[in-house]
Amino acid sequence: MTGLARRVRHAARWRLQAWKQFAEKKRPNFLPVLREVHATTRRSRIRVAVDLATAWRKHGINPSNFAAMLLWNVPRERWPDFVVGAELNPFLHSTLHPDDRRLSRDKAAIAARDAALGLPWLPTLAVVNRHEGATIDGAIVVDRSEQLWPTLRELGRDRDLVLKPACGRQGAGFFHVSAQGKVRDGDGADVSSDDLAKKVFAYTHHFGEYGYLAQEALAPHPDMVELTGIDALATVRVVSALRDGVVDFVEIFLKIPAPGSLTDNFRYGATGTMLAGVDPASGRLTALVGLLRPGHRYVLERTARHPATGREIEGRTLPRWSEAVEVSRRAALAHPRTATLGWDLALTPAGWMLLDFNPIWGPTGGEACTREGIRPILARMFPEAWR
Repeated sequence: MTGLARRVRHAARWRLQAWKQFAEKKRPNFLPVLREVHATTRRSRIRVAVDLATAWRKHGINPSNFAAMLLWNVPRERWPDFVVGAELNPFLHSTLHPDDRRLSRDKAAIAARDAALGLPWLPTLAVVNRHEGATIDGAIVVDRSEQLWPTLRELGRDRDLVLKPACGRQGAGFFHVSAQGKVRDGDGADVSSDDLAKKVFAYTHHFGEYGYLAQEALAPHPDMVELTGIDALATVRVVSALRDGVVDFVEIFLKIPAPGSLTDNFRYGATGTMLAGVDPASGRLTALVGLLRPGHRYVLERTARHPATGREIEGRTLPRWSEAVEVSRRAALAHPRTATLGWDLALTPAGWMLLDFNPIWGPTGGEACTREGIRPILARMFPEAWR
């Protein structure tokens, strides 16, 4: 299949997904959310239905977001403080500089660009099936499937590796390759070596054929393992705001992956990942937020202890937090022409390291953690755009 044919096929697939998401917004899941909110709160079904309809029609908050942001447990007069993606995204697109827009499509390019400025980005060891994008200095180029495994064995002789799309989101297409050659996907399921090669070389994206990148699989810092009880990498999402050369923070939260999972993408709790809000000044953690009841898919609840590990999370402080704040500030200042950016950082034995760059970030995670809407925060930082 030619490169053009692959682009057309994948553009059609992404367009179909966009239409499905549009249809879901037009026909939201009222009944399952109603059942879960009723089961959780024991409020009458009629009252819950009225609340869902009011949030959706008056504030544009669909039932899934209503449950995810814990609005069922927030006074109605504070609902306008909460912002949903459909309202936030136009602001993010309008304040995103074209250079940063281009960089956001290519994880390898953003890492190379910012690392050259002295920021602690995880380096790219190899690029695979890459037909567009910047040349990555020092990275091995793998452009044929038969080159993949010899390259991985060479790079992974004494370390584990990860492979992920250079243009991807929410952990889709993530693979972990151990030093012994065992492959697992982001959910921890085994993948054969042949399937890995097929999937990597079949991947493309309607934004461009940036291919896959191979990086070292980072180990979490022992202090983070002690805090979370999870031996996979837990990351912190920091949403920075830059105004007149001053860096502030819109929201910060910790993402703790489910036991056995290799990624910490939240997806409204469906992956088993738990979130906790982080105080920017101290690194102090709020209660955890996630799906706590068997069979629940929508209603997020709060708990002081991690349900799988029993670790007390609420009130704990992230280790070496001042370093994380400094890395986040430097990262924001390295992109002075974009108003807000979302950064994913992880504490490794070598210190806090940048892993990802998110110019279009969703508000739900931070709002669910704190049960505080971000509209007042945005209105303070950008009064001309928010009120």
